[in-house]
Amino acid sequence: MLQKEGSLYLSNRKPVVHEMNILRGLAMIGVLTVHSTSSAVVKLKESSLFGLFNALNTIALFCVPAFVFLTGFVLFYNYSDKQLGFRELGAFFKKRLMYILVPYAFMSLMYLGIKQLYVIRAGGTIEPLKVLSKYFDYLLTGNAYTHLYYVIITVQLYVVFPLLLFLVKRLRNRGIWLVVIGIGLQVGFYYANRYWWQVDSKGSWALSYAGPFFLGMYAALRYDVLLQWMTRKMPIARTVMWLAWAASAVFLVYLWHENRTGGHKFSSQYYEFGYEAFTLFTIPILLQLSGWIRSSKSRFIELRLTDLGGLSFGIYLIHPVFLLAYRELVPLPGMPYQYVFWVAGIFAVALIGSIAVLLPFYRWAGWSWMLFGAAPAKFGKPAPAANQRNKGTGSTAVGS
Repeated sequence: MLQKEGSLYLSNRKPVVHEMNILRGLAMIGVLTVHSTSSAVVKLKESSLFGLFNALNTIALFCVPAFVFLTGFVLFYNYSDKQLGFRELGAFFKKRLMYILVPYAFMSLMYLGIKQLYVIRAGGTIEPLKVLSKYFDYLLTGNAYTHLYYVIITVQLYVVFPLLLFLVKRLRNRGIWLVVIGIGLQVGFYYANRYWWQVDSKGSWALSYAGPFFLGMYAALRYDVLLQWMTRKMPIARTVMWLAWAASAVFLVYLWHENRTGGHKFSSQYYEFGYEAFTLFTIPILLQLSGWIRSSKSRFIELRLTDLGGLSFGIYLIHPVFLLAYRELVPLPGMPYQYVFWVAGIFAVALIGSIAVLLPFYRWAGWSWMLFGAAPAKFGKPAPAANQRNKGTGSTAVGS
């Protein structure tokens, strides 16, 4: 998940994995890139710049699987060596679901209200009972606005986590086959839905991202392997991974280029497995990139990405408001080359505007968690001096 896991403390043998904070920041950049380029890939089909925007939009689609990977990693990294009884499970669900579902309910109501304003502007009428009925339906499906489905995915992952933890603890061999199981579940869900279930909003089901989630589980359980990948020189393995990633990226970009320009129509299986392969290759590449950023002499990029990762849940919830405002106030440009500046502008407004809202709320509004989730420690209200003295020591766990 995009949100921090709270004030969890790791034992001395489990250090904070700073690279995961960097990865979360990179994933948030991916979210903003997808949403900032969405208009360009629709309007510029005949332009020579279409290839650029199509590539940016498609490659940035790694964002949701990356967040799912982070959820799997954080949960299993923090709890794989702990006992979860009924009391611990109650605290687990209370802490996570409170800081996720309450903001989700408020934001769903806000975005539903924005939709009703558009209905009124178009000359339509509002029936309060129908709107209320829609609201409760949207809460269950995550369809109040286009980005909120991810909250539903996160809740599903939290619900199944205790069962998965119970099963994993009874396994002696926690090898790469865990990732194979995740991929198998994802593929199985695709075909079951294709031929039998045909559920609406397939992307709102956690099984659509089982591969990245189980990859996160594997990375948490085999932290030694993860650490080697991020820090040691492995020229052959890394070269193979980069080549595989490049091939999967080119293939997926080509698929969407053909789809969006009215070219060859491929079966949905090509998109499903092309996207799955691309995301599973992208996550190790991003981990390697995060390791490079972490080891660089200058800490500026690391610190900025870490800050962005800490704010990512709030940014994720609020940034569509700034996308809407920008599209209302800044008309689409007439010339293709002007889209470069338009897209850069909407990206900057969504990012800076979201941060400008979050920082004062987190700092001065004790109830900000109800709207944007738990405040990151760095940006929250300063604790009283007495509490600081009695707090003790420890390392805050990386959040999902």
